[in-house]
Order: sequence, then C-alpha cells, then structure tokens
Amino acid sequence: MSLIRSTLELLPDEMLLEICRYLHSGDVLYAFYGLNSRLNQSITFYRQHISLHRVHYIEFLHIFNNILPQIRTTVRSLVIFELESPLFLHLFSTNHICENLEKLTLVNWTDEKLIVFLDTLHNMKHFHRLIIQALDLTDSIKNRNLLEKILQTNENRLTHVIFDHECDSFGLINEDQQYDKQFLNIIQLNIELQTTKDLFQLCHLIPNVEKLHITFKRPWSKLSNNQQYFSHLKELHVYAMSWFSTVDDFKALINISLVLENVSFILVSHDYSLVNGEHVLSYLPSLIKKFDYSICYQPTNLDDEFDANKAIQSWKSIPIQYSICENDKRIFLHTINYQSNRLSLRSLFYKNMSTKLNSQVYKNVRHVHIYDTIALAEMFGIIQNCRQILDLIISMRTLPPRNQDPIKSPVILPDLNRLDFLSIQGTPPDTQYMEKILSVAPNLSALSIDFDYLYKLLIDDDQSLLLYYLLSRRVVILCVRFENTSIDDLTSEHIHSIARIFFRVDHICFDLRNSKLLIKSSIISLIINYFSRLIVLSMYGQLSEDIDRDKNQLYQYLIEHSIERLKDKDKFQIDYGNERVKVWIMSDSKADNNLTPAQKPVTKIKDISMMKAWKDSKAYREYTLFVQSLNRSVHGLKNSDSIPISPTLDKLINLLNQLDTFIDQCPPKGRSRFGDAGYRDWHTKLEQESERLLKEALPEQYHQYIEELNGYLCDSFGNSTRLDYGTGHELAFALFLLCLCKIEALTEQDSRAIVLRLFARYLDLCRKLQRTYYLEPAGSKGQWCLDDYQFLPFLWGSSQLNDDGPIEPKQAIDERFYRDLFNDYLYLGAIKYINEVKTGPFFEHSSTLYDISNVAHWSKVNQGMLKMYYGEVLDKFPIAQHILFGNLISFDPVPKSSGEGLFKKPTPINQQ
Repeated sequence: MSLIRSTLELLPDEMLLEICRYLHSGDVLYAFYGLNSRLNQSITFYRQHISLHRVHYIEFLHIFNNILPQIRTTVRSLVIFELESPLFLHLFSTNHICENLEKLTLVNWTDEKLIVFLDTLHNMKHFHRLIIQALDLTDSIKNRNLLEKILQTNENRLTHVIFDHECDSFGLINEDQQYDKQFLNIIQLNIELQTTKDLFQLCHLIPNVEKLHITFKRPWSKLSNNQQYFSHLKELHVYAMSWFSTVDDFKALINISLVLENVSFILVSHDYSLVNGEHVLSYLPSLIKKFDYSICYQPTNLDDEFDANKAIQSWKSIPIQYSICENDKRIFLHTINYQSNRLSLRSLFYKNMSTKLNSQVYKNVRHVHIYDTIALAEMFGIIQNCRQILDLIISMRTLPPRNQDPIKSPVILPDLNRLDFLSIQGTPPDTQYMEKILSVAPNLSALSIDFDYLYKLLIDDDQSLLLYYLLSRRVVILCVRFENTSIDDLTSEHIHSIARIFFRVDHICFDLRNSKLLIKSSIISLIINYFSRLIVLSMYGQLSEDIDRDKNQLYQYLIEHSIERLKDKDKFQIDYGNERVKVWIMSDSKADNNLTPAQKPVTKIKDISMMKAWKDSKAYREYTLFVQSLNRSVHGLKNSDSIPISPTLDKLINLLNQLDTFIDQCPPKGRSRFGDAGYRDWHTKLEQESERLLKEALPEQYHQYIEELNGYLCDSFGNSTRLDYGTGHELAFALFLLCLCKIEALTEQDSRAIVLRLFARYLDLCRKLQRTYYLEPAGSKGQWCLDDYQFLPFLWGSSQLNDDGPIEPKQAIDERFYRDLFNDYLYLGAIKYINEVKTGPFFEHSSTLYDISNVAHWSKVNQGMLKMYYGEVLDKFPIAQHILFGNLISFDPVPKSSGEGLFKKPTPINQQ
C-alpha cells in the first residue's frame, strides 16, 4: 500500500493560521513544530506566546522537553499553571530560561508555591510584566511579605504587576512590624485589597506608581487627616461593590494624588450625594481629563421621598445611562460609555434600563455578575445589552423572598458567541432558561454549578433532552460546588449521574469545602474511571485521614483501582497543597479513539420482549436526542432561508441526485397488485453503486465506516421484496444521518442544512420513487396513524412554523392557504403531497392530521408530534424489529461502569 502525502503543507499561510485559530496553542506546537522550516515560520506567533493549559501530561512533557529548549529564545510571553510549576521551577532554577521573555502569567497558584518560584526568576533583562490569576492566599505567608517578594522579582525589573479579579484580597496592615522597603520600579499595579488602610500602605511601598486599579473587599476604614499621597499617580480605578460607600470615602480617594488625570469609580451607596451629579462633579480636581462613574444607589429609608428623576436631571452636564427599580427605589446610574470590563448588578435592574437594544454602551464588559436573582428569566434584560461577555455569574437570592411582579416572557437572548464561563450559584426555579443560555453560547466551555441544583437537573424525568445534549456538547471544564449540600456522602451513583452527561469533560473541580464531605482516595479513583477524557482533576476540601497520613499511598491506590488508565506513576502526577489534591493525567488512547471499527449492521430485535432492551440501549438514547436537536435547529426557519452548506453535505446531496438518475435507468415494468417490479431493478442498482457513491461523497478518513453506513443507506428507500416504503425506512435514513454526525463527517454546524437541504432532497427522491413504482405503504398504513409514508417532515416541519408565522394550524390543510407556502415548509409540503396522492375529504383520508389542525399553536403541535413519534414509531415492535445495529448505532445498554453514555437519565438516589 503506497503512502499518501499530506497536502496540509501545500495550503497558504493564511489558511494554516486560520486552522490554528481553532486549536489550543499547545496543540499547535505539538502538531506542527518541527515538521519543516516553513511551518515553523508560519507558527511564529505560537512560538512567541506559549500556554500549555489543557494538554495531556505526556504532550506537555514532549513540548517541555523537546520543543521548548529549541524555541526558548523566541518566547515573549508564557503562561504557567500551578500543576506545571515543578518542571518550570527546575527550568528557571538551572538558568535554562527564556532570556527574551517579556510577560509571564501565573494561573491558579498558591502563595506557598509562588514565593518559591519567584526566587528562580533572575537576570531576565526583558521581563517586566507579571500577571497573576486566581491566586490562593493561605495563612502560611503574610500578605505583605508575599507582595514585597513579588514586587522585587527579577532584581526589581518589573514595571507592571497585575492581579486579576479572581485573586484573593491582600491585607497589608501589620501593627507589629515596621516596613521601610520601597519599589521604585512599579509603574502599574492591579490588586484587590482588604480596606482603604491597605491602599495607603502602597503610598510608601510603590511611590512611583502611575496607574492603580484597586478592588476593595471590605468596608472602608476611617481615614486620618494626615493620609499619605501618591506623587506620580495619574490613573486611578476603584471597584468597591461589597459595601455602601459614603461621600467622605469618595473625597478621600479622589484626592489621593494631586496629579490625577484619569479616574474611574464603581460603587454602591446609601449616600444621596453620590448619586447627585452636581455634587459628584464638584468634588473632582481641576486636572481630571477623563471621568468614568458607576453607582448603584439605594435610599436608607424606603419611606423617604426620593425623586429618581431629579437625581438623573442633576447629571445634565455629563451624558448618563440609568435603570430605576421602582419597587424599592434603587437606581443604577453610570456615565456613557460604561468603561469597566466588569459589571455587577442586582437582577431587578433588568427592567427600565435606558439603554437601547443593540447599543454599544456595554461593549467593554467581559465579566458580568447578576446577584439577588429569584429566577434566571430576570437576567435576560441585562444580558441583551452585554453581547461581548466572557464570564457570566448568576447568584440566586438566599434571603427571604422579595415582592416581585410576575416575570413577563423575556426577550430572546442575543448570540453570546464569546461566552466561555457560566456560573450558577444556588437553585433557580426556572430551569428551562438554562437551555436558552446554552443555546446562544456555542463557545461555552466551562460551567460552575452547585451539586444540589445539578443533581436536580439530572434526575428530572421531565427535563428536556436538548438541555442534556447542550451540556454534553458545550462543557469541557466542570466545577461542582458542594457547599451546604444536602448529601452526607459522595457515592458512585452521584458521580455516575454526572459522568453520563458530561462525558466530554477534560477538567473537573470538586469543591467540598463548607460541607461534611472528605477528599477520599476512592472518590478520586471513581472520578478518573468514570471520566475517560479527563486531563486534570482538582479537589478542594478536608483530606481524609488515609491521604493526610500518607500522601504517597494515593499513587499506589490509583494504580491498583484505575481501569487500565493509570498503569504506573509515570502516567500521571499528583500535587498536594493546603486542603487540596490535583491529579494530572496522561493522554488515554482508548478514550481518544472510542469509535470501534465499522461492521455491517444487522437486526437484533427479534421479538416484542426485546423492546425494553431497545429503549434502554445507547442507540435509542442517542437517536431521540439527535431528533430533538435537529428539531430545535430549524425552529422558525424556511426551506429557502440562506444557510451554510459544508462541502461534505453538498456531496451527499449530489449522492441523492445520482440515485435519482437511476430511476431513468430502471424504468417501470407495469404496475401489479402490489407495486411495480421495476423498483427491484432500481434497488439492485442502489446496492451495486452505493459504496462507490459514499466513497466519492466522504473524505478518505471516513471510508473505514462505509460498510456500516452503507447498510443504513440501502435500507432508507423501501423494501425491494415487499415493494413498500414507510417510516421504518425513513428511520433508517435518519440513523444514516446520525452515523455521519457520530463520526463527525457532519457537525453541529450542519444541523440546519441536514434538515432543510439533505433531508428535504431525500423526501423529494422518496416521493418520486413512491409515484414511479407505486410503492405500498409499509404495514398498510403502519403504526403511526399520521401519514402512509413519512413522519419526520411533520415533526421538523412543525418546528419551522412559528405561532406568529404566516399560517395557523387550522389553515395548514387548506390549499387556499398553503398554496404559496408549501415550498418553504416541510409540513405544508407533506400536506400538499397527501392531497395529491389521495382523494376524498381530508378529514376522512387523514383524520389524525385533521384533528391536529384544531390545535391552536404550532408550539403545541410540535410538542405533540415529538411525543407521537416516540410512542407510535420508535416504541412500536413492527417498526423496531427492522432497525439495524452496528458499532455506530449500538444495541448495547447505556453503560453503568463508565460515563460514556450521555442519554440515559440516572435514577434518583435515596438520600439518608
């Protein structure tokens, strides 16, 4: 067999770089570096800016040991996660450094490891910017000592030190110790502090600072009259949303420097002076060139006369945006445009926002926290104005219920294409809106959620399968919080219930703090076994006695109890810390290649007693979810709407076109009592040519599945012995489509075109076959009681029709109404076909469809169609007995020993 040379290297640089945009930087280095000099040059950006997060342990070692030494002089910025710290610690301590490094980002570190690592950073002439994200401060090191250690890193060459908003807050006051160190090198500092007293400690510590971005965690400390000042500070950003500020606090901070030019304040207050524009502007120094201001104001006494309009009018000299909460007289007010990348807002402000839809007021917002929420629907009005967000945190109200008007139907959420992280704190009552959020966030990858709420979703028998599908497709990083959980023990059943949905997850965090649960060896082993794609497991909480007593025993325990995944200590790494354990796992070839070789599909449902096994099978769960997913994808769309068509899908349409030409090559032989025998010639030609046509339609990497795909394709157009066609053959074609999606020849982006282009072309071909060869309805009107031949065009077609669309259900069976619309909607096209092939009154020959036309709303029609499809097609033995099963469409039950199956809902666990 001759080798086929890859043509990837023949692509122009622009296309290669576009491909790289969809890959992680570590994957780009691992896949492309070292193949040839041209590719090395093309990926220059990825050699200069390195982040190895979300790569397997073995891949990381290859990059670290083999690639990084070769490119170290080109590295300009580097991201290091705490798990990677031991290797990087050795690298920097042995002077094998990236000598041209300019920026270093440290993620998820603790102060204990950070202070050791900083000692290795020396003599790096270009390294001047340090970014620290999600720093965990422990009690082992004083905050002041750590900050000083950071500021003097690299022989005081740092000029910019940035702590992100996820870092713990620093307390710099120590009454027992005198400090005389100064760090004249620091020009910018972003940091979260405990109080304003800590801020004034910085006046001595970094006297030359020009930019300060400060977040305060706790209430202001009373400031003395002899407070210190910053001599060079020109830019001050203050974020203080954790308590109520006063006008004296504002005055003290606005006068902290005599040369301030750019100031920004984000506050919450009871003080009317801070919401009065004339007052606020009067406090500003004359040198101020740029002033950004945001405040959430609540009167101290709800009985006081408070005129929100008067407060708004006081800002006549500066344009503002605002929202008024009339039931408790709160007001959210800010200057235009909102400049901060963080927006923290009470959910009640979702009403009466003055911003217009699609405005650019909140275009800079990347991190949104909506708090005091009683329902997910409340956040829709806020989110529709924040379309560029990366993180969304929704905190449910834990205080006694507040008075609230009934929530009207929320507006449709905008596409949140940049949303990457979603956190829901608490248990919302309206879980249906979880599905809406996931639907508009195609690039969501990380979810943080309370266990009790998550488990409620997983055991809800009425929960939409689409929600499970979206969770499984979107989430690859999962954090489960167990704070104040109702369970006393974390069991195998709990973990299994999560793994069945989140089987694609590669990073998991279980936060057991503030619960009765302990970090146990058995739980760690179960998680690793259930989540076959796992790269990193992080667990926070109290260590069990066996781990705390002998941390090395965990290595041996995992080797002994893992399902062939962790064979020896070289396959994974364990990192311990203060109330935490992290496991970093090598790549698992079995997990990465979980599709077994194709095989010719065969029937397996031999008698009615096997129907329960069919409904418990992986195939049933996968197919029902697939049907519902396609149903949702075409909601509100017309057949004629412009939609993207991938090259593979276009070739599959062409495959159907070629099957159509076979009809001319196999003319009818004359109708007999049961169809035309010419159909057998057509079907024989289909069986002869189908494998060739599939090879022409599919890229070469999918040819290994053609034997199995061919079984479903040949079964999709009717039975050549009985000369009939029915919903069982339609089901075979839908399973053919599911197979194409499982092997990823078709993707989620093809969903709309699968229905509106590929399936629509299939319908046209089947109708031509039925008319040309007079195919009988399979089962003599079958088990569906809807139409002689089809069901799916009514199901997916009813999803296309909106309640406010061009036609009502009762009009859909009347030619006067559908005459000009049947080409745009599958449902109406199917009605037209029925009226063409049948005679007599519609209520006589299609009584079920006639009854359905009396349903008032299309949404109800669609819901009923879905239930009817399960009950009258999938759950009927006369149809199910002909279903083919192979490796792609598996008759195996949803596994209980792994997290591979996502579709079966776990049974509730009786809690003690």
